Amino acid sequence: MIQLQQASMEKKQSVESSGGGGGDRVSEWSPFDYLPEECISNIISFTSPRDACVAASISKTFESAVKSDIVWEKFIPPDYESLVPRSREFSSKKELYFALCNDPLLIDDGKKSIWLEKASGKRCIMLSAMNLSMVWGEDRHYWQWIPIPESRFEKVPVLIGDVRLEIRGRTNTRVLSPRTRYSVYIVFMESDQCYGFADVAVEAEVGMVGHEPSRRFICFDKAMNGQFITRDGGRRDVVKPKEREDRWMEIELGEFFNEGGLMNSDEIEMSALENKRITWRGGLIIQGIEIRPAKRFKKRKSLLKSEFSSESTETMIRLRTLIEKNRSESKRKIDSSSFDSLPEGCISNIISFTSPEDACVAATVSKIFESAVKSDIVWEKFLPADYESLIPPSRVFSSKKELYFSLCDDPLLIDDGKLSICLEKASGKRCVMYSATAMMNFSSMGDIFQRFEWIPIPEARFETVAQLREACKFKFNCRMNTRVLSPRTRYSVYIVFKKADTCCGFKAVSLEAVVGVVGQDSFRRFICFDTHAKGQFRKGKVVVKPEAREDGWMEVELGEFFNEGGWNSDEIEMTILERKCPQQKRGLVILGIEIRPTKILEEFSGRRL
Repeated sequence: MIQLQQASMEKKQSVESSGGGGGDRVSEWSPFDYLPEECISNIISFTSPRDACVAASISKTFESAVKSDIVWEKFIPPDYESLVPRSREFSSKKELYFALCNDPLLIDDGKKSIWLEKASGKRCIMLSAMNLSMVWGEDRHYWQWIPIPESRFEKVPVLIGDVRLEIRGRTNTRVLSPRTRYSVYIVFMESDQCYGFADVAVEAEVGMVGHEPSRRFICFDKAMNGQFITRDGGRRDVVKPKEREDRWMEIELGEFFNEGGLMNSDEIEMSALENKRITWRGGLIIQGIEIRPAKRFKKRKSLLKSEFSSESTETMIRLRTLIEKNRSESKRKIDSSSFDSLPEGCISNIISFTSPEDACVAATVSKIFESAVKSDIVWEKFLPADYESLIPPSRVFSSKKELYFSLCDDPLLIDDGKLSICLEKASGKRCVMYSATAMMNFSSMGDIFQRFEWIPIPEARFETVAQLREACKFKFNCRMNTRVLSPRTRYSVYIVFKKADTCCGFKAVSLEAVVGVVGQDSFRRFICFDTHAKGQFRKGKVVVKPEAREDGWMEVELGEFFNEGGWNSDEIEMTILERKCPQQKRGLVILGIEIRPTKILEEFSGRRL
């Protein structure tokens, strides 16, 4: 947090924030007061509902601008008029927005429920049980459809007869928000006579139709210890139910990323299937399947008048950047020199709480911002805390900014040359490549070194690479610690390779890849090393193909995982396994395993200052 007491904001009075934060204090004056209120409203409308509520605490002018319908009209779905009953009236678009957040609307003849996530305005949807396919769902001997006051839908099904649990649902993604990662939940309740679900594991799948789904095991028994024993004697983790604020229970079935949203016709499919019925059961009440934005970060803390979190600071930078874009729309000329009242060191401190990408954008705001961004105060925050131990003493840099971009463009070898580390340019997140040698050292397969020939090649960043000798079956397994990665970050895992002139045996061969944090659900998919593969193999399974890299190597994405702790002792486990071995293989050259932040948004433009 940064105290802005150095700024010329001496007179303040306490008012309640319009964003519901309560007790926030709003300054009586801000440099933004030079802008017409309508211009400020337009600028804020390009942020998010949460950021708009934060912006209301900046000054009296901002507080008034945030109340404008110009702001909240942008946060409301464009088709909201067709969703809201004509009998309902609202005094403002802000009131309408929060009504859409707090009071879900029934659509599709009462078979679906839709609402908005309060912080982001993203769409959420619940498919009622009437929208789901259930084994014997229409047979009164097995399911009884009854109205209950706790449900948002007219009727819900109650399991009354012994039947294998099989629930399937499918919906089009056009009703969801684009470029959003969603979580899928089954929402249920246990009646007083609920029985037969103790220690019963159910397989859940979630994914886009035509793509490989994510899989996990779930249970409806909240007293289950979190694992079950498989037929072969092994143990598998299961996702247990959690209580909701509305008195229902929910279990997360999985996640998916919705790229196209309202503009495409993709369909998302989800299911909960019991592979083997082993007990008599009854009393389970199903309300439906809920799809809402995945939660990745902790809840935002309230902001005091003299404090800014990294998110609110980022908002300020975005707002100020948009001012330059909105000058042509303003009725009077905006003088960016109004920010000269803020000390340059204060601006540098504020920018240091954003990201490298936002810092480069902030430099375009004004001359004083451009100067402030060059400060070591900014770039010191973007460097790893232990950067001094990573840089060889012989290397000298004129500024922390030069050092930062060096760590982005020139990966450093650590751990006796077995690991390579660099920073992602846009975010400053750590990226790591484990050499083939490190991979083999972490492998649980004792004979793996004998399967490869270790050779030096000039295009490799490591001393040697591993070239596959003659082998019939390709398999690999290793574990690596997440302490070298950035916390609270979703990562993608890639195997980086080349094919020698003698490479053969990989044509039309699919391999199963498994990636996940040990003790948590794993990400599973099929991959291939054949660049000419069609993308689908036998039985219609989707296979991830290799892609060319800028450094001349090839890579295949094995999967993703979310690293919560960063420097803790969690381990990430990676497995590549060929189920069938139809032919001899050789000549695959492996550079290593690369772990880097998952790309969700457009790539950083790489703007240099």
